[in-house]
Amino acid sequence: MKKSLFIVLAFAALLSSCANDEIGRPVTPEDTPVLLKISDASLSLSVSNLRADPTKTLTTATDKIGLFLSGTNYTALNNVMYTYGSPWTTTTPVYLTKSNASICAYYPYDAAITTSTLPTTILTPKVYAAASDICYQSSQTASSSASSLSFTMVRAFSRIQLTISKAASYPGTGNITSITIAATGLATQNTLNMTSGTYGTATTGGSYNDAAPAIANLTSAVTKDYLMVPSTLTSDITLTFVIDTQTLTGSISKDLLSSALASGKQYQINVNITGSSLVINSVSTTNWTAVSVTGTVTPS
Repeated sequence: MKKSLFIVLAFAALLSSCANDEIGRPVTPEDTPVLLKISDASLSLSVSNLRADPTKTLTTATDKIGLFLSGTNYTALNNVMYTYGSPWTTTTPVYLTKSNASICAYYPYDAAITTSTLPTTILTPKVYAAASDICYQSSQTASSSASSLSFTMVRAFSRIQLTISKAASYPGTGNITSITIAATGLATQNTLNMTSGTYGTATTGGSYNDAAPAIANLTSAVTKDYLMVPSTLTSDITLTFVIDTQTLTGSISKDLLSSALASGKQYQINVNITGSSLVINSVSTTNWTAVSVTGTVTPS
């Protein structure tokens, strides 16, 4: 009887060993895929010596961020959209295992990004629009050992804000039909690899022209905002306005800008129009308003 019981136990142990051999190793809790949770995502400056601006929390159904995931033992996930809600949701659940994954996040979400690898974005100067204001977190390592992830996104562009007014003595109505920003070294195009946070080699065409500023009458100060490709300036910036059919110019010392248009910085320039020129009254530098995202992400 004892001999029979020993044989049964030995056979059971053998079956258990074979079952484990079929999958290579025993399944333990740490091997179980865990649903990715986002605890915090925020937009931040890449510089730290400026004053902090108030935080704006994403709270509407139109607020979306995107993720890219890659790594050994993972199937690459491209441009996975997460939408604001209670909780934040996605139709493509992201699971993390014990293996490390590389995750890149960006904001605002762009459905046009469909590449099979993490996106390399082409940057060009343009009139400011929230949808074009790219912010990103370069790749960070994550696995199931972390209960949640936190993203801190930096801005891809530099920003120029012109506050335009006319002197009391100016005789015209203030119909501005063209604004040109020019400087030696001003970048007109560059690439940004959001996985590594590195820029490529810039095309330095030297100028950007807004051919439709839509300023017909300067009865009061008007603000125009531009997203600019980060640049290293080797000359002063020249502003050229076509106003009431005449061309007026003004100059901004590159020293006031530390010889650069830096990503994450906003350069506020006050321009006063006289009868013969553009007078640059002041130049200041601030950071953009931060945007924070909190909550968890679950499949919808």
